[in-house]
Amino acid sequence: MLLSKVIPVISISKSDLGFCFIRHFRTFLLTVTLFCSFSSYSQDYHVSQTDATPLYLNPALTSVSGFEQRFAALHRREWGRVLSNPYVTSHLSYDMPYDRYGVGGYIMSNKAGAGGYSIMSMILSGNYEITTDPKLYNHLYVGLQLGVMNKNFSATRYTWDNQYSVEGGGIFDVNKSTNEIFN
Repeated sequence: MLLSKVIPVISISKSDLGFCFIRHFRTFLLTVTLFCSFSSYSQDYHVSQTDATPLYLNPALTSVSGFEQRFAALHRREWGRVLSNPYVTSHLSYDMPYDRYGVGGYIMSNKAGAGGYSIMSMILSGNYEITTDPKLYNHLYVGLQLGVMNKNFSATRYTWDNQYSVEGGGIFDVNKSTNEIFN
């Protein structure tokens, strides 16, 4: 007995192939342009357990935990024995899945040292599952965050290099002008 298999053949003409290439090339070029055209400089909070702060780590990790709801709380106090005002970071977050979406948000407070430097962030986070794997091994998510951030510091609590005086053995004179401009 002879068994034969039917193999479907997909034929693509040269014009279809060119259209397909151009369409994907345009998408690729747009994606590269978007990711390369924005730059920012920042310093991260001091968080030692990044697995407890997934929304801060990456917005695509919103609700990617296998739980129906997730609440996380983190508090870190460092340099307490050395500084009179230690660095303190507090983080509260909540997220939950909704169909193929994930929604959540976090509030984070960071206070750094004697200079009165502080940051307060309130961020909403969401994601969407792009792929569905029937075996549930592989997942691809895209995430987005939107929020507000308030940064403060007290310039009078810092000493600046223009306040350094070599006269008198090299001291800082807090009465001298800082010559720093803060807008």
